[in-house]
Amino acid sequence: MNNNLVVSGLGVSERILSVLKYGILAPSIHNSQPWEISLINETVFVKINIYRILPEADPMNRGAMFSLGCFVENCTVSAPFGNLNIQVNEMGLNVYSVSSAFVKLDFHELSSNQPQLYLSLVNGIKNRVNNRNPFSREKKLDNKATELLRSQQTETGIEVRFFDNDKEI
Repeated sequence: MNNNLVVSGLGVSERILSVLKYGILAPSIHNSQPWEISLINETVFVKINIYRILPEADPMNRGAMFSLGCFVENCTVSAPFGNLNIQVNEMGLNVYSVSSAFVKLDFHELSSNQPQLYLSLVNGIKNRVNNRNPFSREKKLDNKATELLRSQQTETGIEVRFFDNDKEI
């Protein structure tokens, strides 16, 4: 997948489809990818596919809802590479009525292209891997990795914290 989704002659619908490819790469509960996508003109409707939810592993559908949120966030992060902006409209998000929950994504042309802001995030989407190793309290991030994470620019209102022991959590 190319980092630069803006290709000469590519229409809005084709760019939206490219953004949706990044959405599909989102992490999901047990990799179930429980979303169902409908594209109508420049609007995308994303809902939980009730045939892909996991009632035994996710009885309250929290994981399915988190998965839906990850899909939307991947789309939001990758949209500027298609010179697009997304307006997210949450519609009926309720874990008790997952069959009626959906998100409406309205795509609009960006007035100024700023994809570099999200370049590291888009690269992270493509390079995401699962860690299936057991959790180890003894294994800590080295100082270089911690400082790199601390130095990353964050959005207003978002704070990054590191905890060294259980009491701080």
